[in-house]
Amino acid sequence: MLAHALYLKHIHGGKNKNDRIDSEKLAHLLRANPIPPSYVYPSARRPVRGLLRQRMSHVWERATLKTHLSMNQTAEGLVPAHKSDHNRDTWEERILEQYTNPLHKFAASCDMNMIRAYDAQIEKLEAEIIRHAKKDLGRDYHLLLSVPGIGRVLAMTLLFEIDTIGRFPSVKDFLSYCRLV
Repeated sequence: MLAHALYLKHIHGGKNKNDRIDSEKLAHLLRANPIPPSYVYPSARRPVRGLLRQRMSHVWERATLKTHLSMNQTAEGLVPAHKSDHNRDTWEERILEQYTNPLHKFAASCDMNMIRAYDAQIEKLEAEIIRHAKKDLGRDYHLLLSVPGIGRVLAMTLLFEIDTIGRFPSVKDFLSYCRLV
């Protein structure tokens, strides 16, 4: 049986610890059923879920760089340029034209190059994840996209993080999994 490590803290507090005592405590906990078993995510889908999580990590790093640029502008007494995802060239020009010091301009340019690199990687990851979503879960993916407020990224996240909704015995269990209650 696979169980979540956080719930197994129940066996941690004793003065005497050995395998026999731990196994007795685990057997009692299993008999009393206070520990929900963990879900084993299907191995065939783990690589795609890994790509989705890698994408999320890159998005966070890109956001950190954008914030760094904005904070540097504020520290120099400049007005931070409005962040735009649609026209990155205009955004970069507005930032660079504000700097008079060539070293500050160079530092901002380095951050912008990293942001562009993250943009390219995020785009590649999204394309690959969407390709797998359409191929393996096409019907579910398109159903999710038909819901108002659910876009491509949220649909991918729902598909590859939840796996199958049938693994939740009730709506309450699903909401608890989502950390909403």
